[in-house]
Amino acid sequence: YRDYRGVPVLGAWLWSEELGIGLTTEIDVDETLAPYRVLRDLVIGVLGVTVLLAIVLTGLSVWLGDRAKARLERQVAERTRELNKLAQAVEQSPLSVVITDVDGAIEHVNPAFTRVTGYQAEEVIGRNPRVLKSGETSMERYADLWATILEGRVWRGELQNRRKNGAFYWAAVSIAPVTDSEGEVTHFVAMAEDVTAARLAGAELKASVERFQVLFEASVDPYLILDGDRFTACNQAAVDLLHYDNEEELLARHPGDLSPEFQPDGELSKDRAEAMIATARARGNHRFDWTHRKKDGEEFPVEVTLTPIELDGKKVLLVVWHDLSERIRAEQKLRDSESRISEQLAYQSALLENAADGIIVIDRQGSVQTFSPAAERIFGCLLYTSDAADDRYKVLVGGVGG
Repeated sequence: YRDYRGVPVLGAWLWSEELGIGLTTEIDVDETLAPYRVLRDLVIGVLGVTVLLAIVLTGLSVWLGDRAKARLERQVAERTRELNKLAQAVEQSPLSVVITDVDGAIEHVNPAFTRVTGYQAEEVIGRNPRVLKSGETSMERYADLWATILEGRVWRGELQNRRKNGAFYWAAVSIAPVTDSEGEVTHFVAMAEDVTAARLAGAELKASVERFQVLFEASVDPYLILDGDRFTACNQAAVDLLHYDNEEELLARHPGDLSPEFQPDGELSKDRAEAMIATARARGNHRFDWTHRKKDGEEFPVEVTLTPIELDGKKVLLVVWHDLSERIRAEQKLRDSESRISEQLAYQSALLENAADGIIVIDRQGSVQTFSPAAERIFGCLLYTSDAADDRYKVLVGGVGG
């Protein structure tokens, strides 16, 4: 009931027979139940939070599950794209690709394998790569190959194989083992490049280099190799021409030490050499006269030919010298001889002109070559020379007859 204040109260009534009186008491309900109401509210609150947390956790679990699923799907999609790219790379690779199981049975080959070997995929699937063996590769090399890949390492080397049509070819091969998550070898992947043409070209180049070396060493003309601003090789003829003791001594000298400071035209040897080299590189070769200097300081003329060549993968100049000393001495001797002949002819001409006697010079065929003025006066006629056979004696006979 409510008391006079309108506050809810709990009342109790007690009557005592002995005393003949009655007792009553009242308890304020709100004050009495207040602590219990706080506990109730706390319990309800905790229960509410627990339920809410359970709902949140349930929703979060579902949400996280969806995200994990989406992430997994993305990873699968990305992995699939990577595998597709890898498959395309294998199929479109210019290199032959062979995939075998751990026992060596072929499981896959790409189109390049067919182009190189002539075998279709269905002809080799399930077979061992020894179908390509030519019998020309040593067993030791195959033993090394298998020992290497079975240890989980990559083997690289060249094998001489045989195509389906029986033709031999050289292949540069790289074989790698493929392992599972536990590190066990499950497959082998072999990639091979047909290097037959390169080997043939290399053999031809080697033969060409050997021929060049023979010619280089055996030439009677000095041969040198100019790499940049240094001579890197020379033959014995160059050593002998410059009077050095050996090739090493000559190559140790700077090219500038082999020429005087100035060329005969007054130009600095260094400047002219640079111009000649630039011309040779622009034209492909260049020939010119030069003055060199021997070990003892003697200067001598040479004809130089510069030819750009490729040697060991580098662009260098092949330098060939031709000693002009003998030619110049011969030319000078000829000039001296011609000068002496001219002097003799002039002397003889003077003698004829001033001779008091009649002098006639006749060759073996009887033709008059020359004569003195006195001869004309003696014979009483005009003398002349003639190359015609029937005129050889006409002058003389006419003169005597006259």
